[in-house]
Amino acid sequence: LGLHRLKGLSTATAERLVEARSHAPFTSLPDFLRRTSPNQKERRLLAAAGALNGLPEVDHRRAGLWQVE
Repeated sequence: LGLHRLKGLSTATAERLVEARSHAPFTSLPDFLRRTSPNQKERRLLAAAGALNGLPEVDHRRAGLWQVE
């Protein structure tokens, strides 16, 4: 799914995410959060959608949801 399909994700956050990823891959959840600055609702939304699953400390959605709380 593209980021535009995530209802509740702001255009600004989606643009920051794409921009940050174009410079370098995200190395960890803290790196992702620092470089993209999503608000708490957006963090939960991204985790629930599985968008964080490729990060080292996130191997599935449930772990992602736990990590962003």
